[in-house]
Amino acid sequence: MTDIRETLESQADAIKDVLRRDEFPARVTGGILTPRWVQFHLTPALGSRVDRVRELADEISRALKASQVRVSQKGAAIMIEIRRNDEQPVMLADLLKRLPALPMGTAILGIADDGAPLLLRLPAVDVGHVVIVGADGVSLARTIIASLAATHRPRDLVLVMRGAFGELAHMRNVHVQPIETRELIRVIDGRIAGRVSRPLIVVVFDDVSDADRDVLIALTRNGHRAGVHVVACACDAARIDGARFGVRLVSAGEPGYFTAESGAGVTHFMAASLRGEKR
Repeated sequence: MTDIRETLESQADAIKDVLRRDEFPARVTGGILTPRWVQFHLTPALGSRVDRVRELADEISRALKASQVRVSQKGAAIMIEIRRNDEQPVMLADLLKRLPALPMGTAILGIADDGAPLLLRLPAVDVGHVVIVGADGVSLARTIIASLAATHRPRDLVLVMRGAFGELAHMRNVHVQPIETRELIRVIDGRIAGRVSRPLIVVVFDDVSDADRDVLIALTRNGHRAGVHVVACACDAARIDGARFGVRLVSAGEPGYFTAESGAGVTHFMAASLRGEKR
């Protein structure tokens, strides 16, 4: 089997050959290997335009026999991303072993395109509640649920879910049951009055309907202040109009691949899978 280092060096040489033929002055100065992409960093000569590299994307793709090539710019550096032919799965169990103790209310989403683990801290002021948009949303919700259950004690976190999560019912902290909206609103009001926000309560909807709109508006209005957080899957984004979600996780059209949209910008990531689950 060819060593991965040799493969990366060969790809870097092929990129340099394409740039040299086009008389584009740049050096390959480094790179990142992720489960889905190989990212090469170019340092171009002063005044060089990234548009010229984008025009060479097809030629680079042919030279590397790659199915997809993306070109972007970050500061003065140009990034050439090559889709791996040997794409690797991202397993939640592996990430749990790699990561240190996480802050309260933090879920693991997967691996971002820059190779770093992508985390979601629900109690953060700019998060609070999360909506997952797209047909693949329930699988990502399972990842969020499983990561929270694995890293919190029952006294610190309660997970209440509606719908397609029965296989997770054996996990600690997890309660798969009808969501009693009036009871939750009473809990929120009582906690706010008593200035109580623990244990955290995470309420998960498998697929919101038109009938859930008023419920979501009510829960997301003040839930954050009371330590009550909503994770809602929505095939139709119109069904969440009026609800307050700090983060949107949107299916990017490929199984297991999403974008995270928040006040911090947009991040593309490959979702972590539960052991044995197929994306």
